[in-house]
Amino acid sequence: VTGLVPFSSVHGTVQIMYAHCKSPIPNPRELVPSIPPACANVIRKAMSKSPQDRYTDAAAFLAAVERVSHVSNAPATARRTTAIWGM
Repeated sequence: VTGLVPFSSVHGTVQIMYAHCKSPIPNPRELVPSIPPACANVIRKAMSKSPQDRYTDAAAFLAAVERVSHVSNAPATARRTTAIWGM
């Protein structure tokens, strides 16, 4: 959605793995402010560190994605990105 990976490091793979486990989930709206808040919330929930905070299954995730993709005030580019990336 943002065109960037959520975590990166010039210091190598171990630091990236550590960031995935321990660093706060980045807010995609900080990189692309035009991403609708509802879309950013779906992304962040799907990326949650804690399994109990994520969607319970693929059907719940899909339902959230479908709700976001029908947000009427979402910019056309955000709706197109949603359709492409499933977020």
